[in-house]
Amino acid sequence: MKILRNLAFACCLVCGAMLALTAFAQRGGSDNSELRKEMQAYTQENVLPVLRQQRLEFDKQLSAADKQQVEALRKQLEELHTTQKAIFQKPEKGEPRTPLTDAQKSKLKVLREQKKQIMEAAQTLANKYDTQLLAIRDGLADEKATWAADLKAISEKHNNASEAPKAEKPGGKKHKPHARRKHHQAYHSLLRPARFILWDATQDGASEKTETMVYPNPSTGTASLAYTVAKQGNVKITLLDANGNTLRTLLNETRAKGSHQLEADLSNLASGVYYYRIETPGNSETKRIIKK
Repeated sequence: MKILRNLAFACCLVCGAMLALTAFAQRGGSDNSELRKEMQAYTQENVLPVLRQQRLEFDKQLSAADKQQVEALRKQLEELHTTQKAIFQKPEKGEPRTPLTDAQKSKLKVLREQKKQIMEAAQTLANKYDTQLLAIRDGLADEKATWAADLKAISEKHNNASEAPKAEKPGGKKHKPHARRKHHQAYHSLLRPARFILWDATQDGASEKTETMVYPNPSTGTASLAYTVAKQGNVKITLLDANGNTLRTLLNETRAKGSHQLEADLSNLASGVYYYRIETPGNSETKRIIKK
C-alpha cells in the first residue's frame, strides 16, 4: 500500500469537515450564498496559508531534476487548461450557447488523454516522496482538529437558520426542506498527491490578476488589446481559433508592471469567433474576439 495515499486520506478529513463547500440541492438563495462566503473566507484566512507553507517546505526537499519536471508538468497542464477553456468559452450575454462541433469534440478527447498522462506523471513523481508527505499529514493533526470544529460550527449556524419553520403553502401543504448534496471540494482535490506536487504555492492568484479588454469587438480589421500587468515579467499573447489551436503569437516579450496596449491585425482572418490568450507571471487568461 502506498504511504502517499494516507496524505489524500488526511485531506479528506480536512475537506470533509469543510461543510462550507456543501450546499443545499436545488436551493439557491442567500442562505447558500452566505454559507459559501463565510466558509471560503475561513479557508482563505486559516487553512490555505498553513497548506501553502507546507507545500513551500516540501519544495525544498525536491531534487533539482524533480523540480524541473514539476515545472514542465505545470506548464503542460496550464496550456491544456487554456486550450480547453477556449473551446468552452461562455457566449456573450444574450447570445445562445453554440453546440460543440465534431472537431471540438475530437480536440477535447485528445485533451482529456493528455491531462491523464500529465497527472500520471505527477503521481509517479510524488510516489518518490511518500515518507515526506506522510510527515506532512502527521504534522497537520492539531490544525485539522481545529479546522473541523470551526467549520462545523459555521455550517451548523447556517443550517439552523435555513431549517427554521416554513410557512404553509396554499392548500395546507407544508414546505419540505430540500435534500442536501455535496459540491466539488477544491482543497480536497488540491491536496491529492499528484495535485499537491503540481501546486505552485509561490503564486497568489488574488494578487497577480491581469485585466484585459479588446476593442472594437466585433472587429473588422485592427483590434486594440489593452491589458494590465500586475508583476513585471514576460508577457505572451497568442491568437487561437475556435478549437483552441494556436494561429500566431502576437507578443512574447518582457513588460513592466502597469497598463499596456497592443494592436492586433485581424484583416487576414475569415469572419468568425477567435480567442486571445494572455500569459503573465502568475496568471493566464483567455477571452473572445469576434471578426466580422
